[in-house]
Amino acid sequence: MPEGGEFDLAGPMASEMGCKSLGMTVSQIKSKDLLHRFSSGMMCDWMASSDDSGKVSAVIEELRRKETSSKPRIFLAIQSPALRNAIIRHLGTKSFYVRTSMDTEQSIINEPKYFSPHLVFIEHRLCEAEQRPVLESMVQNLPKEAEIVIVGSQKKSSSRIANFVGGRVTHDLPQIPKNLADLVAKSYLPPHTNDTGANIYISPAHRFSHGNVSIEANLDEYGPTTIRLTLRREVAKYSLIKISQQTLGTLYAKVISGRAKSAEGFEITCKVSLTGLDWSSKSSGKSR
Repeated sequence: MPEGGEFDLAGPMASEMGCKSLGMTVSQIKSKDLLHRFSSGMMCDWMASSDDSGKVSAVIEELRRKETSSKPRIFLAIQSPALRNAIIRHLGTKSFYVRTSMDTEQSIINEPKYFSPHLVFIEHRLCEAEQRPVLESMVQNLPKEAEIVIVGSQKKSSSRIANFVGGRVTHDLPQIPKNLADLVAKSYLPPHTNDTGANIYISPAHRFSHGNVSIEANLDEYGPTTIRLTLRREVAKYSLIKISQQTLGTLYAKVISGRAKSAEGFEITCKVSLTGLDWSSKSSGKSR
């Protein structure tokens, strides 16, 4: 959705504010500081058309009281399952958002661009001469203030890669200590990692973090495993969507491809299980 685009957001927060939905206007498209890989985010101005301003104030006050700051983000550029699991186990999830790369080197390089980690754990072998291009490429996608922890080397790897990390602070961690979470909080994280400015941060676990965005679509084609829709707005690949249509009912699907159709809008193809439907009685039409 482009900047200036408008949509309605329904869900628990709107309900507790006393309105059916919140009016949202996109002010900025974001590709950083995101919790999901290969995604994009929207900064929006919002408006609640509630008759009870007290309910709106109560929701904001609850969020200010409980959800004022974000947790530090930690990215694991670790291909060894045993090492990755050990780090996750000793870090825990209470104090940090921990994301692991997929097993490919390309994933290690690209994922930090979306997640914007404060701290990166990387296997020492990815810092050796033959693998160093992976490190150098990954560093290009890190925030300038991010620090790097080199895991598993018995040598001083940090001094040997100083010229390849763009001046970022590096640390050597030969073994995973049991007090890893305390060590990270006290020694590894850059300052001000919890600062979100004047914004109120809503954690993914909070009930207000979930909502529904309704978009009208034209149902172009359907079959036992796929549905093709045309929308007025772009929907990203791998998005999970709910389709409601009069004859099909309610279906859940994953977007597997999409393309622009000039003035007609944006076409998406969705993977969905429809094996129990009687196709002879179905027809195309409007969906949401």
